[in-house]
Amino acid sequence: YTLEFVGSVDVYKRQEYAIRPDTQKILFYGCSNGGDYGLTLYTTQPGELFTDYICLSPVGTDSDAISCAGTALLYVAYGSKESEMPVIGDNLRALHEKLDAINDGTITVHVFDGGHDRACWKQAFATALTALLNR
Repeated sequence: YTLEFVGSVDVYKRQEYAIRPDTQKILFYGCSNGGDYGLTLYTTQPGELFTDYICLSPVGTDSDAISCAGTALLYVAYGSKESEMPVIGDNLRALHEKLDAINDGTITVHVFDGGHDRACWKQAFATALTALLNR
């Protein structure tokens, strides 16, 4: 299903948003389950659909499945209050450790002050976008 979705999104984004085929940067952005899906794409379809990824509060991601995606930039952020939660916090801390261990210069992990909510994600998105555009 992922390949079908990826193909559909690629066609849709080019038709609806007039993105040229030669565009050098196409950013993925997702929060919560969307952030989880972004990490799945980052690992399984690196560079095919998106060049950079912002994944906020990806609470269900299996850190064992994550690997470096070549030159794709990855920015992951989650809230300090999320990391204190029983199961979610364990997942986020494991993901953080795994991404730190990769340490290849393409990955940034940030812990923001806050929890699992849109207000925090709006601020985290601005920070993430600035970080990615300045690389």
